[in-house]
Amino acid sequence: MNSIKTQMNNVKTYPNFTVYVLTTCALMLTLAIQGTIQGNLEITHFLYALLSCVAFAIWAIFDLKARKSKSY
Repeated sequence: MNSIKTQMNNVKTYPNFTVYVLTTCALMLTLAIQGTIQGNLEITHFLYALLSCVAFAIWAIFDLKARKSKSY
């Protein structure tokens, strides 16, 4: 039960967290479907997509912290 409360607090702390998780899942699913249809499914595509999603999530967290520290 405490882990659910912890997860909910994380979502409240970082409101874009769920957006980034869902976007990452959608991107991975899209890559899997497209790669299966075209026959060029490669693990490197998934690694590049995962890396870019993590980079945008880290950027959003730093941006959120920077905006909180600059509030007047």
